[in-house]
Amino acid sequence: RVEEHQRLVNETAQRARTERALRDNESVFRAITMAANEGIIVVSPSGRVEFWNPRAAYLLGCDEKGVLDIPSWRDLFPPDDYARIQSRLEACKQDGGLAKTTETSLKRRDGAAIDVELSVATVDLEGKPHLLNVFRDITERKRAEQTIARQRMQIINAARLSSLGVMASGVAHEVNNPLAVISVASEQLAREFANEPVDVHQMERLISSISRNVERIEGIVRGLRQLSRDGARDPFQRVSVSTIVGDTLELCRARFNHHGIALDIRTPVEDTDIECRPAQLSQVLLNLLHNAYDAVENSSSKWVRLEVLNYGDVVEFSVTDSGCGVAPEIAHRLVEPFFTTKAVGRGMGLGLSLTKSIVDAHGGEFHLDETCPNTRFCFRLPRHQPSQPTRKGVFV
Repeated sequence: RVEEHQRLVNETAQRARTERALRDNESVFRAITMAANEGIIVVSPSGRVEFWNPRAAYLLGCDEKGVLDIPSWRDLFPPDDYARIQSRLEACKQDGGLAKTTETSLKRRDGAAIDVELSVATVDLEGKPHLLNVFRDITERKRAEQTIARQRMQIINAARLSSLGVMASGVAHEVNNPLAVISVASEQLAREFANEPVDVHQMERLISSISRNVERIEGIVRGLRQLSRDGARDPFQRVSVSTIVGDTLELCRARFNHHGIALDIRTPVEDTDIECRPAQLSQVLLNLLHNAYDAVENSSSKWVRLEVLNYGDVVEFSVTDSGCGVAPEIAHRLVEPFFTTKAVGRGMGLGLSLTKSIVDAHGGEFHLDETCPNTRFCFRLPRHQPSQPTRKGVFV
């Protein structure tokens, strides 16, 4: 009896200690959740919201008493987000309840939406799996990101229009030459029609000359249209490399010729096609050609080489000039926005930064070839783009 009594005393004492520990833990948990700057919501296995802290109630716009009055957890999400999040939660459960984080939006009581960073995990409460949601408001951050993105696009557009301004005189010359040929050929055609008999072969030669020069003007206009528009939202499309190179050269060839800079173009014998955004790829080539022009404009040896190599699934573009390379101490800074080695007024320092961002968006690689004795920039692009849409808010 004494041993039995002692055992009961020990069990009672242990139970009391356990209950005190649970009460202490509950007090600590409640203090943490009440003071947390993140919203915290606990959801039952049936989807009912069982607990929320003051921050969650504030962010979701509850009433003055702090009552969320939300029938179900799924009512917090836009319909198109809930199905995706639910499927990811299944993966979370299979991963031992490990927390998953995403960016999504939550609906407030007044119907408005807020952008949030949401972490979800499964926790065991009273022997049942509950869902723990911890979220923070990132609406202001998202607005700031959008503002920065808009400002960046404005700067990029300004740089693109600056390129058009630099080429304006050369483009005018390129258009005037074929127009002059067309004008002369038209006058000769008119005289041939007045003659008897008509020289058919001479007329065919004149018509062919007019057609060739019309095509040349069309190429110049096409290149201008490519460069003057923002192609960042264009779908990827399969385009001939020779077409992109040809359209780009139409915009700058006259400038090179006028200043005595030899332009050497090397492309594959068999034409190569590539899946890309043509307007952006033309912008990249033009940026590199303009940089090469500026680098050799006042040199004794003035030449620039544009080369395209087909490696099967990858196409490599390179622009080399007769310069003697880039100093090692500044090579790593070339792609920094607004960094430039040019004189004031000769550039905004955005060309290489924009070039790298476009190449990156195409899944390619851009670099300065430091093994080349001259100045050589290269970029490689995959010939085929992966068909995997990017979705907002995928769990990580």
